Amino acid sequence: MLSVEYKWQLGSTYQIEYNDQTITLDSVSNLEQEGIQRIMESTSEIISVGIASCESDTPAEQSRALERSKQIQI
Repeated sequence: MLSVEYKWQLGSTYQIEYNDQTITLDSVSNLEQEGIQRIMESTSEIISVGIASCESDTPAEQSRALERSKQIQI
């Protein structure tokens, strides 16, 4: 996702797996500590790309990827 340590929970657009725990995207606080906040402040444009699994039907996964990219952008 935004870091090697954070992964989307299968089938979710707002829950993340971190250290064998499920957390919400809102509670991901140490992204600031990783310098992402500083990098984002000096950008003129942001492109967010959502990814999803290939384990389910394609239209549903494409929709999930779009929703994930919107969540990341917010």
